[in-house]
Amino acid sequence: MIADSFSTFDPAQLGEDFVAAFEALKNMNGETAVGRHDVSENVYVNVMEYDASAPWEPSELEAHRVYADIQVVLSGKEAVAWAYNEGMPVTREYDAENDVLFQKAEAAQVSKLELVPGQFAIFFPQDGHYGKFAPACGAVPAIRKAVAKVKLK
Repeated sequence: MIADSFSTFDPAQLGEDFVAAFEALKNMNGETAVGRHDVSENVYVNVMEYDASAPWEPSELEAHRVYADIQVVLSGKEAVAWAYNEGMPVTREYDAENDVLFQKAEAAQVSKLELVPGQFAIFFPQDGHYGKFAPACGAVPAIRKAVAKVKLK
């Protein structure tokens, strides 16, 4: 997992697909339309809106095999759970069509990351993660979030 800000991170170190994803994300804001935005053959961005109101009780994390996630809060604030997923028991088998697998996480394994506009988190296949949790300031209604999906080589 990489967590950083747009102002200090150089995506070129990760390759041209990550550069394309970051360029697309930098041009998005709280007014960007909800839905899928195609960027290139290997990159697309899903923009979604939901309440970040779930209590901090991360017990099941998702992971991906084909795509890395670059998660960005466009408006609002959200707490995201993260844990290195090696050895975690699988709770829902890998779904190749949706590139997702779910695993059980114990509270002691999970770290809390709070995302605000201007920051991002990149999750790779070894990174279990899940969002929609209320940040420390309390529930945030209707956050807008972008998740760039970058196909891994």
